[in-house]
Amino acid sequence: MSIRFDERWAQGRLLSWINEVLRSQKIPFSKADQEVQIRTKKGTVRYPDIVIWDGDRIACLIELKKPVTDVYDDSLVEDALRKATLAGIPFFATWNVNKLVLWETFKEGTSLLDRRLLHKDVLDIKDLRELTRGDVERRVKVFLAEFLKTLYAYYELKVPRPEEFVLPKLSPDEIMVYRLKTAVDALYIPLSNFVMKKKQEDTEFYGDVAEWFIKQGWIFGDREEDYDRLSRQAIYLLINKIMFYNVLRSRFGLNALDVSDVKTGEELKRRLQEYFNVGIRFGYGVIFAADFLEKIPIPDELVDEIKRLIIELNKYDFSEIGYDIIGRIFEKLIPRTERHKLGQYFTRSDVVDLILGFTIKHPDDTVLDPACGSGTFLVRSYYRKKYLAQKLGKEGRYPELDKPHEELIKEIWGVDIAKFPAHLSVINIAVRDLKALENVPKIACRDFFDVNPGLKSSLYELVHEVPGVSKEDIEIEFPKSFSVVVTNPPYTRQEEMEDVFLGGYKVRLRDMVR
Repeated sequence: MSIRFDERWAQGRLLSWINEVLRSQKIPFSKADQEVQIRTKKGTVRYPDIVIWDGDRIACLIELKKPVTDVYDDSLVEDALRKATLAGIPFFATWNVNKLVLWETFKEGTSLLDRRLLHKDVLDIKDLRELTRGDVERRVKVFLAEFLKTLYAYYELKVPRPEEFVLPKLSPDEIMVYRLKTAVDALYIPLSNFVMKKKQEDTEFYGDVAEWFIKQGWIFGDREEDYDRLSRQAIYLLINKIMFYNVLRSRFGLNALDVSDVKTGEELKRRLQEYFNVGIRFGYGVIFAADFLEKIPIPDELVDEIKRLIIELNKYDFSEIGYDIIGRIFEKLIPRTERHKLGQYFTRSDVVDLILGFTIKHPDDTVLDPACGSGTFLVRSYYRKKYLAQKLGKEGRYPELDKPHEELIKEIWGVDIAKFPAHLSVINIAVRDLKALENVPKIACRDFFDVNPGLKSSLYELVHEVPGVSKEDIEIEFPKSFSVVVTNPPYTRQEEMEDVFLGGYKVRLRDMVR
């Protein structure tokens, strides 16, 4: 007999684990249940996926979905809220197995955003059948023990005096970061499946994928995890572009992203690029210009989900959120562990500061990182130079007590061959002062060995023609020399270098340092 690993099957499995944890941990809730009827005023019957009882009262309902469902999806959350409201249930949760969000039901005069109490990362699986794995079961049970204890603590405090006791809520940057992370998790799985199918049908596309991996300096094994990595990076790039466009919109009064009438993935990609071209004309081509990842088609099945995300982000007035919060959102969106998976290796900030302490000696020093990654050395150089201006200014050895953003970014240069880290570097420098977005960071997305000191070089490759942008517009003259060159480049054995780079790299290195 074949088993259908669908949501109903998952409900039964998780229900039994919840009850097992309630008993083993002696948590005072009575039991968990399913198939509980909730009747509307019109007599319609609604069925929550799972409910948790406290005696004859339901303490919490849980809406359980597949990993591809976004736990912050408006329709999902609003449906759960309606059920909880009808039955007088104080809490509800949306759970796609990977991520769970706990919400407070009765909080009059507040938006859904302000009812989020808890966000938990539980698993990282792509298919419900993985719930049959022993290690997955153990992880879920550990999570359930923690979650159910927290839920009972909230329930015990809130129910007797609902108006007096105010439960802790997430900060604005946490809310948005969690929201965007769940969007990544919901979107990358179908995209990865789509890419794996397309590479089997299109040999040219398969070759492009392999070439892209080589350009990143990665080994391409044609494995599922390779396509997951590619897909997650593509989704992160898309979300970062949407976010940064909204930042530019708030600063310069641009039109809001409007894709409401779009029906297909191809149409969505074309429409979004029209908006992103505006960002290119502002000088942010390293962020907004298309490369291979942007050539990957958007599956039609993802169009509605991306449209919902765009609509939600359009609701935010980024000029009102506060630039410090926006900066934290960009910094937290891709955690260090995730960046490591995506090929970005971090040098610890204390180590970076130590190195810069020995190298940057004056506020006006010009700095180059020729393999800048996501910009750790550049950002810390920014603050090192700012600190030196304040220190020397107080001692009367520098004319100013501070060094403004627009001067700092003219003296800090970075290069990275890969789009993703170069894109992150530009954002990480730009968010230091979002009031000065007309001053674009000096980051080039190209092979450092193709950059000629003292001559003009393209900041990035313009794959598609952009109206109003010429080849000369994306060129910049690199300084003939720098006060400081500091980096932590990716290392590999010299025997492997010819496989990663074009032949003759040693000759090019010798020519470069003459």
